[in-house]
Amino acid sequence: MKAFLAILIISLSGVSLIFADDIRIVGNPNYIHLLKDDGVWWFVDHMGKRFITTGMNHVDEGKILFNEVNEGWLQKEYGDDIKAPWGALNGKADNIDAFTDMVVSDFKDYGFNTIPFHAYNVPLELYDERQIYYVAKIKVQEICLMHMKRDRGDRFPDVFAYEFESKLDALAKKTCSPLRDAKYFLGYTFFDMPDLKSIRPWQRYKFPDQGLIYPWVQDMRALPLSAPGKQKWISILKNNHSSASKAAETFGLTGISSWSELSAVSEWPVRPKDRTKALKDAEDMFTAIAEQWYKLHHDLIKKYDPNHLIIGDKHDVGYDKSVHMIPDGVLQAMGTYTDVLMIQSYSHYADHHKAMLEELHEISGLPIINGDHSYSCMHEHQEKTKGIKLESQEAVAEAYYSYMKNIMQNHPYMLGWWYCGYIEQWAPAGTHLGQQCGFFSPFGNPRTDLLPRVKEANENAIRWHREKKDDNDISKFAGSCAARGNICRPLPDLQPASWAGSRRPQTL
Repeated sequence: MKAFLAILIISLSGVSLIFADDIRIVGNPNYIHLLKDDGVWWFVDHMGKRFITTGMNHVDEGKILFNEVNEGWLQKEYGDDIKAPWGALNGKADNIDAFTDMVVSDFKDYGFNTIPFHAYNVPLELYDERQIYYVAKIKVQEICLMHMKRDRGDRFPDVFAYEFESKLDALAKKTCSPLRDAKYFLGYTFFDMPDLKSIRPWQRYKFPDQGLIYPWVQDMRALPLSAPGKQKWISILKNNHSSASKAAETFGLTGISSWSELSAVSEWPVRPKDRTKALKDAEDMFTAIAEQWYKLHHDLIKKYDPNHLIIGDKHDVGYDKSVHMIPDGVLQAMGTYTDVLMIQSYSHYADHHKAMLEELHEISGLPIINGDHSYSCMHEHQEKTKGIKLESQEAVAEAYYSYMKNIMQNHPYMLGWWYCGYIEQWAPAGTHLGQQCGFFSPFGNPRTDLLPRVKEANENAIRWHREKKDDNDISKFAGSCAARGNICRPLPDLQPASWAGSRRPQTL
């Protein structure tokens, strides 16, 4: 019999309970929370149901729902006002409830239980009413170079300034207060691919030093003397160097004899004289920025909603097959102030991917969601694709099955996978479309050459996570799924056509 005595730990991310027999609860048990049981991490909802999160991204993006291929299909089904004047899905449309019913039905039909990242416009209470898990976003100021307009003056925020804290506080109040008592709400997310990492190779041209010094650090050290971010930079230099002149010499600055003179410098040399010392200064400053970024988000979210989990930013960790693009100090800051590490990693399940997941977990101490990853193949309607390219739709289905099975069986800290995405784009010749893969056509019809195998993987994920990782025979468990409370339901018969049903017209 398990002991009833628990050690209560007030952690930075909420209440954590450590029980005997390696049981740990993170978060409020009256809402969706985390459970570590015998070394295996789970989400647990307010009714005590353990689950792994599965979802499809880009549910309601206007550029996918309304384009030159499928223009008019949603308006015909749900009315003209389903499309907002600026081209997005209109969350206040008369028939937004019916649209939400379609989405939730599509998800639940094929074993997806979460409306995940890249969903913006459907009112979140509609998901809660339909008893499907979902996330919310807090986006206070752009921190992804891909979306920043540097040539127009966009710069990283001074996270140490009162103005930034005040702005984030107002956003947290607006976002979190309505969700405080939501039962199916999974947690708070922030930004897509933020630059809390070394600069991506294709963005280095934007900076004179080619991104040698982290761009966010560059923006902080260029601030005026009075700025809190600049003062933080100087405090880092004071800690790492014996004098202002020594610090200046590291970066190739001359004529500096005092800290006040160094504080006034806004234009720093493109190439430091002592690369090793300069990079140490930059990394320490980067860690301080990350700690402040995540601490402020944590504290202000909990101020208005103490009940739900913090998932944080979605970090791109896949392009160079390395975790080392994110400094250890940044990962440790995430481990202190968030409950889950969300990543984006497009990969087959191979040795390098397995090692990356293990290292991410080891450094951060957090369970992990792969929040963006997909496979694709070209077909008669799609001349270009997104995701890892395979030779056929059947190969895509098998790749999905294999990846889900491997991350669930081999990594007890993996909490799920969000696929990119829901509805695919077709790309007639001469268009810019076709960058989005998916499990449903541009007219909302399910792909029957993909989804039965995908559904099988989704519904076995919880069993794979629970069972021994060397168990590869799924057939012998089919009769006992219900007895163990799993969600293993019979699969529908495969249909010969690639697209099931006739929910929407399928014309180009």
